[in-house]
Amino acid sequence: MLTLLLSTALAAGPLPAAVPAIESTLTAFTEGVAARDVAQVRATLHADARQFVRIGGKLEVIETPAYLSLLEAGTIGGTPTVRTLHGIDVSDGQALVRQTRTAGELTFHDAVTLVQNGDQWSIVAMAVTLEGVP
Repeated sequence: MLTLLLSTALAAGPLPAAVPAIESTLTAFTEGVAARDVAQVRATLHADARQFVRIGGKLEVIETPAYLSLLEAGTIGGTPTVRTLHGIDVSDGQALVRQTRTAGELTFHDAVTLVQNGDQWSIVAMAVTLEGVP
């Protein structure tokens, strides 16, 4: 299940025309991880994308090939996820998104950077603070 909630400030103002395409990329990523669909997730990530994941006091940097391998092995993903959008800032083919993803007992607080390439938006970086890890 995917839930999107815009913050009051974001909903009150006009949304940039790029927002639906950005939302589409984020939805595809979230649903792909939940389904462990490696091809779908790969399509949302720039080949050189990085994820910076903070668990407790430790920071892990995960490059795209490693992330996709973890997904394919079933180490990550596979849990229905609810995504709450807190804000999108779009300017000159770049977007910064603040969102929260909840998957079972885990909560991911994300700052996602995307870049536009033609009509497509690709995730180039995610800074994630993960809560709920035993």
